[in-house]
Amino acid sequence: MKKYVLFTFITLMFSINTYGQTAEQYINKGNSKLDSNDCIGAIYDYSKAIKINPNSAEAYYRRGEAKEFLQDYQGAIADFDKAIKIKPNFEWAYLGRADTKNDLKDYIGAMSDINKAMTLKPNFAAAYNQRGNLKRDLEDYQGAIIDFNIAIKIDPKWTGAYSNRAQAKSRSGNDQGAIEDYSEIIGIDPKDGDAYYYRALIKIRLGDKESGCVDLSKAVELGNESALNELKEQRKTDEERRQDLFKIIDKVNNKTK
Repeated sequence: MKKYVLFTFITLMFSINTYGQTAEQYINKGNSKLDSNDCIGAIYDYSKAIKINPNSAEAYYRRGEAKEFLQDYQGAIADFDKAIKIKPNFEWAYLGRADTKNDLKDYIGAMSDINKAMTLKPNFAAAYNQRGNLKRDLEDYQGAIIDFNIAIKIDPKWTGAYSNRAQAKSRSGNDQGAIEDYSEIIGIDPKDGDAYYYRALIKIRLGDKESGCVDLSKAVELGNESALNELKEQRKTDEERRQDLFKIIDKVNNKTK
C-alpha cells in the first residue's frame, strides 16, 4: 500500500511538473512570435498554454498584449482582467489594461490602473513612463515631464523614457530641451537612428539646416528610411523646389479641366 501511495505521489508530481513546463514552453513560443509581430501565432500559443494551465496569469497577460496590438481591445481587457483575477498583485497586467483603456479613450480608467501598478511596485519605471505618456496625450506636458523625470531617475539608461520626454518638451515649446534628450539617447546608444532623425527635424525647424543634415545622414547610415526622404528634400535647390511646385500646380489644373 505504501509503495502504491508513493508511486501515485511521484506520478502526480511528475505530471504537474511536465504540465507546467509545457505551458511555459507555449508561452515562450508565443513571446518569440509576439516579438516578431506575429500576433495571431502568438495568440494561438498563449491559448494553448491557457488550455494546459487555466491559472496561468502570464499567459492571459501576454495574450492580452497580442490582442491589443491587433486592436481587439475588448478581448485584451478581458484577458488582463483574468490575469489580475488570478494574480491580484500582477503590476504588468494593470499596465497592459491601462494601455488598452487609453486606446479606448477611457483616460480615468487608465490612470486608475497605472496608479494601482505604482502602489504594487513603488519604483516602477514603466508605470511612471506610461503615466507620462497618458499625461502628454492629454496635453499636460509639465506633468508628463515630471513623470518621465522619475522614470529616468529610476532607470537612467532607458532610452524610451528620454524619447518620450523629448516629445513632451518639444510639444510644450522647449525644443532645445528635446534636442538635449535626443543627444542623451545617442550617448547611451550611438546606433539609435530614430534619435538622430528626430534631433535633425528639430534642428532644421530651428534653422540649423547644416547640423540637421549631418544628423539625417547619420540616421540614413543607421537604416532610418524616413531620414533618407527628408535628406533628399533638404538637399534640393530653390530651383528644384520651384519646379516641384509647378508640377503640383499642373496636376491641380489638369484635374479641374
